[in-house]
Amino acid sequence: SILQFNGKSSSVILPDTRNFPKSSYSFLSLCSPIECPIGFYYGLLVFFFQMSLELCLILSILLPSMVNTIEVDGNHTWLPGDVEFLVSISQSLCLMTFALFPEETLKDIITAIQMLPTTRIWKEKNHGKREQHLFRRMILSSILRFIQGIIAVLATFFLVVTSTTTKDVVLNFAAVNLISSIDETAFSLATEGYYHIKTLKEKGKEIEN
Repeated sequence: SILQFNGKSSSVILPDTRNFPKSSYSFLSLCSPIECPIGFYYGLLVFFFQMSLELCLILSILLPSMVNTIEVDGNHTWLPGDVEFLVSISQSLCLMTFALFPEETLKDIITAIQMLPTTRIWKEKNHGKREQHLFRRMILSSILRFIQGIIAVLATFFLVVTSTTTKDVVLNFAAVNLISSIDETAFSLATEGYYHIKTLKEKGKEIEN
């Protein structure tokens, strides 16, 4: 965990902002909805867009009645039964690549676990209200990042195994990774001053430097 105990005083050492990942989820952890609402709700907005896109992809497969579908192999099923050998090879390669060389999707799940405050730190009685609020926001940020990562993994699996051409396999695989990287892109844009919001730029620079 990013939070640690001071062995001598048994007090919590607050995390250095430079240890936070360069992601919009860090705004959720470090920005209070009261003291810094722009940063906090900016992080929530990015999460909303990621989840909306990934859920739309999954629902388009699991609920084909919601979209216009064309029969692939004579069955109205979300898993095609007959695909070319090359497509099967492409599906296997994409899934193995996904597992062996994790992109943003799996890294989001790992980062969410790493950023989650430990039970021992959470139960420590010596920290004040500021620390308590920070821990709660870190937990919220980790949970949202973890949920987004899990949904992205499911979307990747469904999109790859339901693709019927090699081109679709590769493009769908790349599409989910692109959606999963939106939080890093949002962080970069905020830090570079693209939105001309001073609070986001300053908080981003704290994390970046």
